[in-house]
Amino acid sequence: MMKTWASAMLVGMGLSLASVAHAIDVVVLDVPQALFSSERAKTFMKGLDKEFSDSEGRLERLARDIQSGQQQLQKDGSVMKDTDRRKTEQSLQDKVSEYRFLQQKVQSGRADRQQEFLDNNRALLDKLIRQMIDQKNIKVILNKQGTVYVAPDADMTKTLVDLLNKSK
Repeated sequence: MMKTWASAMLVGMGLSLASVAHAIDVVVLDVPQALFSSERAKTFMKGLDKEFSDSEGRLERLARDIQSGQQQLQKDGSVMKDTDRRKTEQSLQDKVSEYRFLQQKVQSGRADRQQEFLDNNRALLDKLIRQMIDQKNIKVILNKQGTVYVAPDADMTKTLVDLLNKSK
């Protein structure tokens, strides 16, 4: 009899929690994913690619030069004069240093520009999220990355992408 009563309590609590969760209108949202999936982000990324294309082209050329230098040293290093081998090794080290420096510069430059893009769109995102909250009577928004499971109808990320694409 005690087990039956405990089971009934658990079922009752489960039903109560389900109705509370539904009444609260909990949704999840991945704001950066929504922003960077929008048409405005695609346009931004094309501009970003163009902005860094020269540097990235230089990185590709340096990578090829480094690989070629390494292959040359492996192939001919044992028969090269000491001065020629040291000169080739020094040139290779210089290219590796330049590659690392330029790679860091490009990565930090891209990250800075992406953060700037996010910052420049924060007011619009806030406005559109507020609009979603009002239209859908949302009470709680959780960060999508912090959730274990989300029912598809509770994920508002696509809705935010659509709103971003409609806004100018």
